Amino acid sequence: METSFTYASREAGYFSTDEKKWINKILRLKEKFPDAVEILAEPDNNDGCLYCKIPTEWFRLQPKKTCNMTDEQRAELVARLHPGLQDTQANLD
Repeated sequence: METSFTYASREAGYFSTDEKKWINKILRLKEKFPDAVEILAEPDNNDGCLYCKIPTEWFRLQPKKTCNMTDEQRAELVARLHPGLQDTQANLD
């Protein structure tokens, strides 16, 4: 599996992928924004690989969010969630 993005200019770049999740996402974006997404090669005609041109502003890397809590904050969160967890457990029984 391979996915790549090549900057062509400040406005647009070329996106290539054979991963199903990205293919589906790009095809949905094409439906929603037909003027912004230009499909250059469909997966059916390109050995399963989608090749398209998309705005560069759509391409960004975002690290996973982390949450650093103190022991007191964690205990407070558990205390807040605990009654809801009991209700859910009671409904399952």
